Amino acid sequence: MNAPAIRPLATLPRQLARSAVAVIGTVVYAGSFILLDSPTLAWASGIVGIAAGFSWPILGGVLVTRGRRWTDVATWVDVCLSTMVVGIAVLLAAVVLNLMAARARWPVTILLSGHAAILIVSNAAMARVFVRQSAAIGVPVAMAWRWWALGLCLPFAVVVAAVSVAGAWS
Repeated sequence: MNAPAIRPLATLPRQLARSAVAVIGTVVYAGSFILLDSPTLAWASGIVGIAAGFSWPILGGVLVTRGRRWTDVATWVDVCLSTMVVGIAVLLAAVVLNLMAARARWPVTILLSGHAAILIVSNAAMARVFVRQSAAIGVPVAMAWRWWALGLCLPFAVVVAAVSVAGAWS
């Protein structure tokens, strides 16, 4: 069976720009937690970074092993980078939250709730981009959702839960 025609791969400069946005945005997001005088939030931000660091390569492995039926690895890299850029854009709301909280000295419980909500919105926005782009190259929508849920969300949740059970939040 021939693979369906796909949109052209982003140019190298565009991929480099997306990579830079992903890296710089992540550094700005994580760095904004320095503004807060809270070991709990410092741990939380670290765990989010570790969980993302584990989950994205797992999704990449799924795409390399299962997704090559539809397109090549370079196109999946493009899909993931454009997905990450959307997630980083949403996470910039967390930077704003941290800037406001640093001045107002908000309770940690409010900040944890706010950050959890922002992460949920970021995940939903990224999932939408990932699924739509996957569908555009011929991947069945249900399969793209499964890849997102099992390749990215589940590993992320397992890492967060494992660290939480280990008591690292306290």
